[in-house]
Amino acid sequence: MAHLKINTSQNVQIEYPTANVGLRILSQLLDFVFIAVYSISVGFIIDLTNIDGGATVVIFFLPAMFYSFILEVVFQGQSFGKMILRIRVVRLDGSQATLLNYFIRWMFRLVDVYPFYGIVAIISIAAGSKGQRLGDRAAGTTVVNLQKTFNFKNSVYRAVTEEYKLQFPQVEMLAENDISTVNEVLNHYIKNPGVPSRHLLVKTKEAIQKKTGIETTLDSIVFLRTVVKDYNYILRNETY
Repeated sequence: MAHLKINTSQNVQIEYPTANVGLRILSQLLDFVFIAVYSISVGFIIDLTNIDGGATVVIFFLPAMFYSFILEVVFQGQSFGKMILRIRVVRLDGSQATLLNYFIRWMFRLVDVYPFYGIVAIISIAAGSKGQRLGDRAAGTTVVNLQKTFNFKNSVYRAVTEEYKLQFPQVEMLAENDISTVNEVLNHYIKNPGVPSRHLLVKTKEAIQKKTGIETTLDSIVFLRTVVKDYNYILRNETY
């Protein structure tokens, strides 16, 4: 299974695996449900209001026809099905796909998704090393899995003792997703110690300092662990 590096809001790269065939199929089925609900609702409205004119009817059904293209453009690579399963369309370099990328993927649905119940797309995804259907290959995109297995290590929450003293009050400027990124970087370093992971720690420290204005000479890993503790200290005291 291929992995792609995605830039976070702190301009730190985190690796995500490509979405497997099962997730892709399930997301497509969910999208078909949303399309069916919309189409049935529109058909009911047309019957109820006795709307005449073929052009008007076509306009009502255009959102269903362009469903995946419209939603992936609006929600940056996600349809409703992809949102539910937490998968996203990205370019092969990990950057956000463009309008043209989304359009090419949509056009190729006529070739690899709709005919033969999507068998062509399934074979293409399973056979390739980057999780691409034909539309992805033509567009230079793939779909990544953003899901994280929840456990305490990946959680933003950490136990803080009653005696703990807040080190950096500026941490209150950070959001939960910022702390999640810090945790991911720390866990990545623990699993893969070395120069690249160390460099990632330094970049993350610099990003957090830039966002909060914190000035410190603490080592990167010590600083980032302190940031996580401070965040939990602030969170705990806000709860009480």
